[in-house]
Amino acid sequence: MPDIRSTVTSGIAFLTKQKKSFKVNIPRAAANNFLYRLTQQYQPIYITSLGASPLQLGVVSGIGSAAAAGIAVPTGYLVDKYGPKKLFTIATSTMAMASLLLAFSNDWLMTIPALILAALALRFSNTACGTVCGSSLKNEDRAVGMQLCDSLTAVPSFIGPLIAAFMIDVSGGLNATGIRSVYYFAFVGYCVLLPYVLKVFSDPSERPTGKAIPSFMEGIGEVLHEGRSVKRWILISALTETSRVISLIFWPLYAVKIKLADVLVLGTMGTAQIVFPLLLAIPMGRLADKYGRKRLLYAITPGYCLAIVLFVVARSPVELIVSSTLQGFLQLALVTKQALTVELVPTRLIGRWLGILGLFVGLIGLFAPVIGGVIWDALSPDFLFIFIIMVELVKIPILATVMERTPQQQVRLS
Repeated sequence: MPDIRSTVTSGIAFLTKQKKSFKVNIPRAAANNFLYRLTQQYQPIYITSLGASPLQLGVVSGIGSAAAAGIAVPTGYLVDKYGPKKLFTIATSTMAMASLLLAFSNDWLMTIPALILAALALRFSNTACGTVCGSSLKNEDRAVGMQLCDSLTAVPSFIGPLIAAFMIDVSGGLNATGIRSVYYFAFVGYCVLLPYVLKVFSDPSERPTGKAIPSFMEGIGEVLHEGRSVKRWILISALTETSRVISLIFWPLYAVKIKLADVLVLGTMGTAQIVFPLLLAIPMGRLADKYGRKRLLYAITPGYCLAIVLFVVARSPVELIVSSTLQGFLQLALVTKQALTVELVPTRLIGRWLGILGLFVGLIGLFAPVIGGVIWDALSPDFLFIFIIMVELVKIPILATVMERTPQQQVRLS
């Protein structure tokens, strides 16, 4: 385990030399992640408490992803043309509205408009956030910078699930009535975050925001022509999203329905998922920058698969919490993957590249929850997690074919 004092010191030193847009984005992302994590762990339980079956849960989750897929490519174009700040403003406002609609829902069908709005907001926010890091950080610092950002923004998220567990417990327990209070709290939180986005955040100076950029279709052509291994990376991203979405939706449902976890155990599991990203983010980033992103992904994937195995065979709350701690390897892998993603195209094309990628990822987000629900109902909940492991293993030989810059080649693209 890395020394905490040296980790903090090196993190501060690294942060002070970075661009303003990167630094002021961290508090915004931290607040946004906290509010998202506040409800994420309990949302599948909330929707099923409103009457949805596992298959119906997958369907309504997929509808939101379909909406996000539809606006993914235009979002990339918009962030290149107008800058991340405008998209963050829209995303924060939309997420506030989605939280309020979820709080007012008294039937699972009524959650569909809210889930659509939430998915759109996440697409805006994720594309803009990736653009900030891709534009503000040098290539040789990118993995460390992204892991540092993930680590700092995870600090508030660390307590989010436990705060939600307390609120749910005093509001009525692990049911629709108890969970509804958390959405009201999230609505207020997004309303408080909005002024920060408007007054403090500023777009990266390196981006050609407001200047002439190629047309929509020309931008797509440039990405496919100038990018490296972008088609194979789309396939890897689609597989990653398959396992991520299924895990996100069905992990808490499995814990409650199959493992009989209560609200405190579920909240602790949500907090446990943040432990490894919080402690290992900077060391992992340095390893990725020194030895390569792909090598780190090879090393992390078995840890995530082990988490799934332990989760399925768990027989006690302690074992559930341990497996959730190991699930933090997934977040470390996602951040490392994002660092490699933005290096596959020139900086001026990052927004459109993330938009194209978001289209395919969003389409997977439409089908993956439905596939998860079908496997849950038709085969077994246990097999659903075996399926996730199979998807993770399929990614490895494809990843081996992706071109990556060596540490010696980490030179900023223009």
